[in-house]
Amino acid sequence: MPRKFALLAATMLGVSLVITGLSLAADESPLEKQMSAINKKTASIRKATKTVAQWKKDAKSVATDAEAISKIAKESKLDKSAAEKVKKPYDDYAKLMDDMIKAADELAVLATNASSTQPQAKTAFGALNKSCTECHAAYRVEDDK
Repeated sequence: MPRKFALLAATMLGVSLVITGLSLAADESPLEKQMSAINKKTASIRKATKTVAQWKKDAKSVATDAEAISKIAKESKLDKSAAEKVKKPYDDYAKLMDDMIKAADELAVLATNASSTQPQAKTAFGALNKSCTECHAAYRVEDDK
């Protein structure tokens, strides 16, 4: 008899966790999804530019990731909700997004060039990362979920 209740309790717990997970995933805004995707791409680039050996191995993936970041940033630039949430001018947000797009495009070009070095890539990634940091400092809103 106790095994039946244990099985029932485990099943109910599993179902409730799945429902909670689905509801949390549904609460994510398009901008949050875009920033999450950018975060994954920048983590990959950070790893690839960390050492010379890693750079030689992953330079092509850096180009792909940087191009993806540029594309996502162009989409994010069209979303005025980030500026509206913090009650700041959209033009400032658009300029920060332009800086990010430019840095991502420059990194993508550098990564496709076979003669590019790891220090050059690390510097270019630093510029991209700086553009993220500057935008987050001004426009990131921490939601209490």
